[in-house]
This record gives sequence, structure tokens and C-alpha cells, in this order.
Amino acid sequence: MSGDAMTDSQTHPTFANAGKRVRSEPLSLRELCCLMTLASVTVAVVTHRTWNTDERWLLGLTLSGTLAAILIARTFRWRVCLAGVIAGTLGGITTICVIGRDWMVQLDELASRGLGIAEYRANYVAAAFASVAFAVLLAMIMVGVFRLLVWAIGTGDRSLVSLLRRRPLSSTIVIAGVGVAGLAAGNVDVIVAPRSWKATAFLQLERIERPAFARHGLFTVRTGSLSRDGNWLLVESYMPGIGREVAEKAIYRLDPQPHAVRFTDHPERACFVAFDCDGNRIAFLEWLGESYHDRPAETHQLRVVDLDHHTSETLPERPRNADVHSLQFLPAGSLVIHYGDSWNGKKGYTRLVRHEGEWSRVESSDNASFDARSAIGLEFGREFQMVDLDTSAPLVTFPASWMEEMGNVNQMHLSPNGRYILAGPRIYDVESHTTTNWAGEDTWASPLLFGFSNRNLVAYYDHSSTYLRGRMSFLCDVPLAKRILDWLLRKPLQLLEPANAREVARTRNLSSTPTDVVFSHDGSRMAVFTDEGVYIYHVPPPE
Repeated sequence: MSGDAMTDSQTHPTFANAGKRVRSEPLSLRELCCLMTLASVTVAVVTHRTWNTDERWLLGLTLSGTLAAILIARTFRWRVCLAGVIAGTLGGITTICVIGRDWMVQLDELASRGLGIAEYRANYVAAAFASVAFAVLLAMIMVGVFRLLVWAIGTGDRSLVSLLRRRPLSSTIVIAGVGVAGLAAGNVDVIVAPRSWKATAFLQLERIERPAFARHGLFTVRTGSLSRDGNWLLVESYMPGIGREVAEKAIYRLDPQPHAVRFTDHPERACFVAFDCDGNRIAFLEWLGESYHDRPAETHQLRVVDLDHHTSETLPERPRNADVHSLQFLPAGSLVIHYGDSWNGKKGYTRLVRHEGEWSRVESSDNASFDARSAIGLEFGREFQMVDLDTSAPLVTFPASWMEEMGNVNQMHLSPNGRYILAGPRIYDVESHTTTNWAGEDTWASPLLFGFSNRNLVAYYDHSSTYLRGRMSFLCDVPLAKRILDWLLRKPLQLLEPANAREVARTRNLSSTPTDVVFSHDGSRMAVFTDEGVYIYHVPPPE
């Protein structure tokens, strides 16, 4: 009787003993087919464009090594779990040996600048141990998938097929429950917030990596803008401090599907691209010299391109100097050139106005922040004023103490109705003369505010999880770990009432922290920029 029972357990695979050491049964054809299937899936996963180089090393070495270990273990009838642990450990160590060379180069660069590297060395040691542990976890997951697959396609009395025949009702309920749970986990945003906005399109771009040493300013930001009706998207990537004149830029047409459009023969020479608020046109500064700073008075020119009709013109006017900060269209076709080299004390703007085919210019030495949607601007001169863009008449004058209260930030946003001024984490209410500081006591947890929608709602992102990210900064150097951490700590973008912080709308959870949020001039679309790409949303009209 006992011999029959032992024979049954050896000849009929179950999930508990699938792939384990079985003295009387060698590697079966069924198991070999499972290994070949998993090998094909592994190749597809590792070669997917989602992963960066370090992640491919970890996935490729660990998963392929685990499959080879399973094959060897089943051939010689060893324990599959032990083989998986060994394969995962070796895969993690080999991955560290490969990517660790970049870590040493980064440490040498920091040391050559006279920076303390003790903290970074400790981070890299922690990242090395975490990478090995993560590789072992991946190996055990692969072993579990192998066992489950062998059990699922088995034909014995204890296989999945036999279980479904013996207990069809209970098995169906369990399988349906697992399926419902999986669907719920994949659509948790819809369950938690059924009215949250779903992205109508996602423009996947090359992922921006942010290693731990990015705290010293060595990082790239992604930003951009939308056209008047939201059909065109500008994407820019650059390093703060180096300048937008050398930013990588591209323009995409979003309908029917996002696709890149070439807007000039030499996009690398175009900078400060700005959309027209009256039509599908762009303006940009083009440099024709050897570099941006090569004879700017002679080689810099302003160009306007009609995106619909594929026509362009070169304006007869030029910037007054090379310290251009940005270009901006205002209603009725006027173009503003903002200057902003604050380090050298240079500031002001040039306003170009076209009337009956002729261009005229108005020069100002005051810094300004204009909002084309409200026809109101903010000017920073001897006094800080809110002015009418048509008449230049001052609407509100602020005392010098007000600037100190707002934190003396370089960039301010004005709501379309002219009531709210956003400066960093502070919002000033012009009507009630009150300032609300949205930042918490912990600077790590300060929220991100990105400006106003056409309905005067502030775009708000809860950044409280940044504190945890800071404490676990070494995970930025562990392949796949940052992706998992971003997913676990993901938050939605919220649109809030500035007066009382009441939520009016929200998106579904974002995969990572947004770097910028912009709205089309007519308010019909919103673009959220992240390290992975750009989310595009249709903004529903007010109810």
C-alpha cells in the first residue's frame, strides 16, 4: 500500500512537488517544454524597450541563469529551490561586477571635485547587497513559475486538470476570485476614484535616470508646452544651469496618434520654441554661427513657422542681446522676448507688435511674467505691479515686503482670472490679500504646484513620499528597484480650488513624480511630463 502511494506521488506531478528531486523520474518532456517556453518569455522580457542597460543585465543574467540551474538540477535530480538560490546569488554578483564599474567612475568623478564620497560609497555598498537580494527573489519567482506551469499542464490525478474535474464548482470560484482580484489590482484607481481622469494618450520617451548623486545638480528635467487647441506638443529636455538654448527638443502632433513632426531643417539650432495662442504657429530663435554664443548680434534670428500650412518667415527684428530666457506669444500676434540672466544683473523684455505687416518693438528693463489667457501681466521693476497687457496700465501695486513674504522666487504664475498668484509653494489671493503656504514643515514633503488651469484650479501633486525616497536613495542604483518604489508610492495629480484646497478633479495615479504640467491655451487638453514620457488628458468642460 505504501509502495503504491509512493509510486503515485512520484509519477503524478503536483504544485508541491513539481520540479523537486524525484529519484525514480528523470527530466520529463513536459518539464523540458516548460523550460523552453520560459526561455522564450525571458528573451522577450529582457529585450523589451522598457528596460535600461542595468535592468537588462540583472534580468538577463538572473533569469537565464535560473533556467539553466533548473535544467541542471532536474537532470541530476537535485533540489530546484537550492539551485534557484545559487543562480540568483551568482546572477546578482555578476550584475554588480558589470554595473559596478560605472559606480567606481562616478565615485572618482565626485572625489576629483573635492566632494565627500563616504555617503555615496555606503549607498553603493547597500545597493550591491540589495541587488543580490533582488536577484535571489527573481530567481525564486522563476522557480515558482516553473513549478506552477508543470503542475498546470500535468495530466495525473493531482494535476490542475484533474482538480477541475473532481471539484468544478469550488475550482471555478477560486479561479474567478483570483481573476477578479487581479483585475481589481490592475484597476485600483478606477475603484478608488471612479471619476478620475484617464490619459487619452501616452507618449513614451527615453527614460530619464536619476541616480543618488543627482542632489549635486547632475540631472535632466523634461518640460514642454501645448498648442492653442492642444493638437501639438513640444517636449524639451535639458539640464538646469546649462541653459535651454542647448535643450533637446521635438514637436509631436497628437491626433490621431502622437507622432514626431520636423518643424525646421536644423532643430538642433532652434531654441526657446513657443506656441502661438491664436493659431497653430510656433516662434523660435535660430542661431547660425558655430555655437549659440558665436556673434549673436549677427547670427541670431527669429523665425515663425505655420504648422498647418508648412510655411515659415524670418522676422526683421532681432533680440537685443544673447541673454534670452524665453519667447512668448500674446493675443493679436505680438511676440515677447524675455531676458533673464539674473547672475549678471541683466533683465527685461522686448515686445514685438505686428500692425499692417510692419513690426514695431517696445523695450522694457523690468522683468515680467505674462499670462496670455487673462491679458494680465506681472512686472518686476522698482515696484511689483499687476498690469493690463493692452494698455500697460497698473492694476495692483505690491509693496517690497510682499516679495519677501512670497519668498523672492524667480518664476510666478498668474491665474486666468487674475485673482491668484503662485510663487513656489505659496499662493496669494489678490482679493482677500492673504497668502497661503502649501509647504509642510519638512522640506522633503513639500507639494509640487505647477500653475493654473483655465478654470483657475491649481495643479497639485502630493510629494510627501519624497521623504521615504530620500531615506532610501540607494535604491536608485538598484536595477528595477526604483520602478517598484515609484509604483508603490505613486500618487495622482489633483486640481484644487486655491482658496480652500478642495479637490475638483484628479488623474489616475502617475507612475512617477511629474516634472511639469501644462494646459493648452483653450483649456481643452492637459499634458503631464514625467521621467518616462508625457501623459495627455482631455479636460472635460465644467458641469
